[in-house]
Amino acid sequence: AAYYSPITSTSSYFLTAPQHIQTRIDALPKPIQAIGWKAQVRLCKRFRRLTARGKHPNVAATALARELIAFMWAIAKEVTVTA
Repeated sequence: AAYYSPITSTSSYFLTAPQHIQTRIDALPKPIQAIGWKAQVRLCKRFRRLTARGKHPNVAATALARELIAFMWAIAKEVTVTA
């Protein structure tokens, strides 16, 4: 079940974000917003490029999910853990 999460979350790279998500993003720290925006731009561009080359949308989504994991790791490195 957990392995479906990155693949299903890639649908946000070919759909527009609702307003409540944008409000939640605005509350995040600026470094995390920067990483998130970098991911948004790169993955959206990559999805369009892969599908334009004839890749099946599911194959493109899987490729984006693999790359999304790297962006998630970068965000996790930015967050300080308080115990």
